[in-house]
Amino acid sequence: MVYKDVFAFRDKKDQSEFSLIDYSYLIDKYKDDNLRLDENFNLKYFLSKFILDVDILSTKDFLEHHYDYCDDPEEYYKVLELKVVPTVENVIEECQPYQMGMSYYKEIPLEDDFVNTEGVIKKRTFENNYFKHFTSATNKKHELQKKLELLKSFVEEYKDPSPVTSLKWLAGPSELGVIIEELITKGYLDGPKSRGEINNRRLAKELIKIFNCNENVALTSLQVYVNPNNKKNKQAKENFHFTLFPYNKKDGLD
Repeated sequence: MVYKDVFAFRDKKDQSEFSLIDYSYLIDKYKDDNLRLDENFNLKYFLSKFILDVDILSTKDFLEHHYDYCDDPEEYYKVLELKVVPTVENVIEECQPYQMGMSYYKEIPLEDDFVNTEGVIKKRTFENNYFKHFTSATNKKHELQKKLELLKSFVEEYKDPSPVTSLKWLAGPSELGVIIEELITKGYLDGPKSRGEINNRRLAKELIKIFNCNENVALTSLQVYVNPNNKKNKQAKENFHFTLFPYNKKDGLD
């Protein structure tokens, strides 16, 4: 599995240290060698950042960032629950220092400590054995246990977001998305932002919490309709015929 839709990757708008680098460029760079990325490469990369790089105080910010900038938030939660949590649990349970150096069969060095082993691009610091060695050798077991608790709490919190009010939305995601987007665009509401722009994924998540939505309002659908640049939002507006004048504070009633 490639996991390209599951995690956040750096691009022109997202240069966060939390985001993953798209290392698929290595395939083109070494095209004469006919290489391919290791199976589950990006999952291992994410685990490496979570276990080795992310400070415990930034754990929730790291998890939130990938939710906000990935293309498939629902799949992201599944991967966290079914892949990431069990791997971290295994690292904690079996962490121990490895006395012998870790190497691959007939490895050929590439850039950034990657290696070519039988036509597959791999990296030692992406491997479970290295996670176990690092955790033991740096006395990070207790800290990793705390990070695991934060990870599980994050998954549980977003897996089943309970509505915080008795408001019940009876229509579908297109109507809710168009109304909220219009209110924000015309200045009646403000929403969660990232780098000065409305974060549609986070906005959709907050709406799911606020409204007791029926089963027809999925998070992934709603985040499409709250985006004024999405063609589905524009089509829904044409069918819905919902417009507002721009908000002017002087016209408001006290």
